Amino acid sequence: MLGEVFCHVLDSPGRLRSAGRPPRDASVRTVGPAILGGIVGALIGGFPPAIIAGSAPDLTVSVILAAAVAGGLGWTLAAVVG
Repeated sequence: MLGEVFCHVLDSPGRLRSAGRPPRDASVRTVGPAILGGIVGALIGGFPPAIIAGSAPDLTVSVILAAAVAGGLGWTLAAVVG
């Protein structure tokens, strides 16, 4: 749902038509949700290693690796769905 809102903000047809420019291509509808999916995945992936270790989230190798993997998966899933 948040991806749809992001797409509508980026791809506002009324704003583009009033400026006399052609509408944007459909890649915005894929890239918008992919960016949000990657950010959400990285946030979700970065917190569990720190919580399991019982410390505050920091930039250890396990946290960075988990955030990278989860962010990549989130980006991929959102790009496929979008």
